Amino acid sequence: MPPDAVKKKKKHTLIDRNGKIDGRTKAYREHRKKLENSRQKRNNSRSSKFIENIKKKATEVTSGQGYTTAKPMADMSNRNMPKKKKK
Repeated sequence: MPPDAVKKKKKHTLIDRNGKIDGRTKAYREHRKKLENSRQKRNNSRSSKFIENIKKKATEVTSGQGYTTAKPMADMSNRNMPKKKKK
């Protein structure tokens, strides 16, 4: 075949909304969006629970009524020591 008879293939590029080339399938892109949304929801719920717990603990400390709000301490006696036997 003569070289002038050969046609060059047209190159089609898949351009994403951000102007980047994206060669993934449509189904995978939709699946990835779902994964990213669920990840974002998990992170938001974790961070909000963490912040709420810290705020709650801070208000408990600041709203205490002096020595009556002290938390109970552990027993200082050693319960694991073997008892002395009487002879």
